[in-house]
Amino acid sequence: MVAGASEHPRMPSPSCSPRGKHEDAERDYTEALEIRRELATKSPGCYRPDVAMVLFNIACLHARQENVDVAIKYLSQAIEIEETLRGEVRDDADFDAIRDNFRFKALIGDSNGNRAGKGDGDGDAGDPGETGA
Repeated sequence: MVAGASEHPRMPSPSCSPRGKHEDAERDYTEALEIRRELATKSPGCYRPDVAMVLFNIACLHARQENVDVAIKYLSQAIEIEETLRGEVRDDADFDAIRDNFRFKALIGDSNGNRAGKGDGDGDAGDPGETGA
């Protein structure tokens, strides 16, 4: 049985690296991403969750630097591979600097899993994207 991304240990955050430098961390993550993507082409079931976690960590790195566009780009890719990451982002302090960004909110949704502008599906007019029955 292949473990999902949520079962994989998270890679150390850039602040935990001995160098602690953004550029070094980005280079290391990019290298890790290339390796895992190559492995995923040969064995997707085993390595796609790893690809998602590296993408997630790159998104964390950029979110901490307030690089919203890049953070959302990588986070979107990570969530596309491993949907469970959407829930993990809600409580991850690495995203605090971009948490109020409307695109981040649209990607992540609220604490109930509702994506911005989508409503909760109950049909009432009190939710964005819902007009009432």
